[in-house]
Amino acid sequence: DSVIATVQGGVINNEGEALINGVQINNNTVSASTNNYGDNATAQGGAIYNAQGASLTIQGDTSFSGNSVSASGATSNTAQGGAIYNAGAINVSGGSTVFSNNSANNAANDIYFANNSTMNLTGNSTVELGSGVQSANQNATISVEGGSNLIQANTNSGGFSGVINIASNGLLTYK
Repeated sequence: DSVIATVQGGVINNEGEALINGVQINNNTVSASTNNYGDNATAQGGAIYNAQGASLTIQGDTSFSGNSVSASGATSNTAQGGAIYNAGAINVSGGSTVFSNNSANNAANDIYFANNSTMNLTGNSTVELGSGVQSANQNATISVEGGSNLIQANTNSGGFSGVINIASNGLLTYK
């Protein structure tokens, strides 16, 4: 029999509604590993796992730094969302949210967007990405409204260079 090892959310595993306001969530690690042929290892959300149908609200000056996910040893290794794995909705309202030095299997990654997930920036909020975002291949949406800003840094202090990668059927809108 094959083994499926899944580990989610280094600090928060949100399956409902969660609010974080003006905090630092730093240096958390989620690691999954197995040793047998045919096994699957999945690690998601070094700091936060936001489940399908869940809502995460971020307010105030908040930072995510040095969070990571890693998966190893299995036939199939999946590591997603160095700081946040999002399968639901993230709402950023007011303040500055800064991501830096986050990684997934040693590659730059701040936020992973699963199918049909969203992130909405409103109320003059700013999100600064140091290690970039990645999306699945179906309908991930980032919406930036009401004087808000989404900033992608070229390289953060950890040396990771990130990108905003929205796969097919994804949408990035500025209003």
